[in-house]
Amino acid sequence: MPFRLLFPPSLLLLLCLCLAPGTDVRAADEFPPYDNTKAAEAYYKSKPDFFHFKSPAELPKDLKWTSGDANLPEMGDPAATKGGTVNFFVAAFPPSLRVFGPDANSSFRSEHWDDIYIMPVSYHGNDTTKTFPGLASSWALADDNRTVYYRINPKATFSNGDTILTDDFFMVFYIMQSPHIDDPWYNNFYNTKYSSITRYDERTFSVQLAEPRADPVYWTQLQPLNVRFYREFGPDFPKRYQWRKAPTTGAYDIDVSKMIKGQRIIMHRVKNWWLRDVPQYRYRFNPDYIVYDSILNADKAFETFRKGKLSFFYLDSPRYWYDKMDIPEFHQGYIQKATFYTDYPRPPWGVYINSAKPLLDDINVRRGIQHSMNIQKLIDAELRGDFTQLRSTAEGYGPFTNTELRPPEFSPEKAVSFFEKAGFKQTGRDGIRLNDAGTRLSFKLLIRDMPTHRRYGLRLKEEAVKAGLELVLVPMDNTSAFKVLREKNHELTITAWASSPPYPRYWEGFHSDNAFEKKDGKVVMENGRPKTKPNTNNITSTSNPELDKVIDQYEKAASNEELARLAHRAEELIREEACFVPGWMAPYHRTGYWRWIRWPRDFNVKVSEFATTNHVLWVDEKLQKETLDAMKAGQAFDPVEKVYDQYR
Repeated sequence: MPFRLLFPPSLLLLLCLCLAPGTDVRAADEFPPYDNTKAAEAYYKSKPDFFHFKSPAELPKDLKWTSGDANLPEMGDPAATKGGTVNFFVAAFPPSLRVFGPDANSSFRSEHWDDIYIMPVSYHGNDTTKTFPGLASSWALADDNRTVYYRINPKATFSNGDTILTDDFFMVFYIMQSPHIDDPWYNNFYNTKYSSITRYDERTFSVQLAEPRADPVYWTQLQPLNVRFYREFGPDFPKRYQWRKAPTTGAYDIDVSKMIKGQRIIMHRVKNWWLRDVPQYRYRFNPDYIVYDSILNADKAFETFRKGKLSFFYLDSPRYWYDKMDIPEFHQGYIQKATFYTDYPRPPWGVYINSAKPLLDDINVRRGIQHSMNIQKLIDAELRGDFTQLRSTAEGYGPFTNTELRPPEFSPEKAVSFFEKAGFKQTGRDGIRLNDAGTRLSFKLLIRDMPTHRRYGLRLKEEAVKAGLELVLVPMDNTSAFKVLREKNHELTITAWASSPPYPRYWEGFHSDNAFEKKDGKVVMENGRPKTKPNTNNITSTSNPELDKVIDQYEKAASNEELARLAHRAEELIREEACFVPGWMAPYHRTGYWRWIRWPRDFNVKVSEFATTNHVLWVDEKLQKETLDAMKAGQAFDPVEKVYDQYR
């Protein structure tokens, strides 16, 4: 899947118009009934080299079928109980319920799709090298390191009750290869990364990659698309499906009839979910309902949390962990807090430099900026020293992380030497450097319009002046900032991408294919400058032929050793490009929660982005009643601050 821009936890979502419950953006009669069955069949026939139809007798005889790793410890806790409601918030309402196409790549997609959907094979939350059955009851890897065979579990169903069949996996390619989705990332991925899909019977199929990969099973994990639901897929897909919720294979589904657009989304546990009593799933996905309210301001959301109207609140910001949590509700034991040490890849927070902008296309200017950013002082002053500085864009990926790299040193002297090489040899009365044309060394720094990011920006601004660099802070709400970044109209910005194990991703964020518009292999020029390519993740407009070559090789690497070597080299080249100033990271995530929200004793999912990612929490309704009764009676409990640190 494509990267998500990582705004502050719970502040990632894009804003849409507030509409009345149950209404749609467009009138129902604007979308007359449509059936693409014949169109899909014709498409499969038109690409016989890609879509294959064979009999079960044609399955290779020497396949070694597996059902994953036996005797894995179960995720979740046998003490977990089903039932209750979890309440949380989103900073802004998602602009669509689609999971691909325009406006689909908001963070709420992870809440109702990426963290919910069941793939053919599942990876364990303590060790992503260990697998167990998902939709597939068994699978087999061919000797070519390209082809994986799957047998679908006969019990596997979508949330709408439809049985999951091979046809639903064929539908993936029919849709994802189509220009109708208006989503270039998916078009590129599904048209170039796979060479074929083969049907053997209604529950047996194989997927072949275009090139051998180090982990073919991982790269052939497809999310089946329900044939019946997507029967109306066609040229008007983005608008027709804007507010239609696709059936899921996971434990939770959105109740669209109860959704209040712009205000609230309710997810309910799927009735008689087919994996409910199966090991690795039975102690997870416990609450009956997960309710998301749209609260634009984080401080307001925290006050809502204090009132018991939100079940938990992410406390990764030291301001919340230390200051905001110094409240009676914590000291009286009603609200608890915990630090969860994890092995999850670290979001690459830092300063991203758009090299397509004037002056920033000079590498000496970019290198000067790197040495002008006092990240360590920001960490010490604003993050209370709890964080450490990143070394690269791929921290926390085990052998794929280049541990030899060190962050650029904050050094006004080194910064000035690079600025002088770029022609900024003079200094104005205000201390800002000038070139011979009188142009000031001044750039706009796009930040989130929130207290923490304002302080981050101010800290960097006051330190950068020591090198003669002016940073003009441009605060924007999440929606506006996301739009500016996608259109590449920024100069510098503080942001991050959401990371995901087990492999770093480079093509989306640093390949020239995603930097500038090209025609006949040549970069398109506009007003004398290269025309940037919008709606890609390459927000630094990085275009380096050597880096392209390394990334292309990385995409085709056939072993983990080769992947690691190429990932290390890619990070070296990204550093040389000076398009990114490594920011900060923490080896944990922190959460505050009401005492009736429970976690497994050892929090047995160390590969987690947030405490909620793997859905191992549950609601203890007896504790909930006990707590509420105690609050009414003025009774207190001992304050609790837990540390789940067994993985350090």
